[in-house]
Amino acid sequence: RAPKGVMTAEIAARIQENKPAIIAFFRAADAGLESLVPMQPHGDARPFFCVHGGAGHIFHYRQLAEALGEGRPFYGLQPKMDAQDGTRAAYVDVPEMARHFVNEIITVQPEGPYLVGGFCFGGVIALEIAQQLKQSGREVGMLVGIDPTDMINLPAIQPPAAAQFRHAEGEQAAASPTIRER
Repeated sequence: RAPKGVMTAEIAARIQENKPAIIAFFRAADAGLESLVPMQPHGDARPFFCVHGGAGHIFHYRQLAEALGEGRPFYGLQPKMDAQDGTRAAYVDVPEMARHFVNEIITVQPEGPYLVGGFCFGGVIALEIAQQLKQSGREVGMLVGIDPTDMINLPAIQPPAAAQFRHAEGEQAAASPTIRER
């Protein structure tokens, strides 16, 4: 084990391996984006935006971003934290969080169609993002729920979204890292 503050060859190799993502992360921070994390920002295909799960982190999307390939930009959406204590999300409800995410998404991709997804509770937030995009006249090309949360969390969502979520939850989806756009 290396002494504290010493960079090992293993750490240097990991930094080099992740250099594009690290640079993209800091560019996003410089641009004032608070929640949008470029996990794989390169490619000409439409970007895929994936919302964090209930734990609030997006690290588990790394393999999905890699599986989709270098041609598909992939952005994780993580919550903006409360400025006072930094331990809880700075939102009152799901629609407020979705509004924040929509604003960040359109800074990267001003025009649709949008590809949006989320894991667990993130599936509920992704549904609200899609709903808000559509209400603002933007096209949603795809909405993906990855093991979406159960119905307990739905009261925070407006009734039309809850009905759509119930319908989508009952359908079978193919488990494939391929995105088909409209």
